[in-house]
Amino acid sequence: MATKLKTEITESDLKKLGFKKIKVPASASYPDPPYHYYTYEPFRNSVICLITNDSDQAHKKGWVVSFFEEPRFNVKDVSTLKKLIQNLEGIKALVKSKKIK
Repeated sequence: MATKLKTEITESDLKKLGFKKIKVPASASYPDPPYHYYTYEPFRNSVICLITNDSDQAHKKGWVVSFFEEPRFNVKDVSTLKKLIQNLEGIKALVKSKKIK
């Protein structure tokens, strides 16, 4: 019997890839319970930001990552997310080395 490949994004994956956990306390979410979500900002002072759905939605349907300004483009597969992060980090390295502006 073949083993199923891991495809769903987990909180552990998000943390390993450099996402920052944002906690929303009960005082800010009332009357809903507190929750959290994750963000990834590869460039300082940039509009490029990845954001997840909130923890309540993730417990029901799994973690989903999208661009903050363009939520139509969703990533639900961990291998695709890893490739996206690798590409963003590659661009960041090129910017630091001043090979692109």
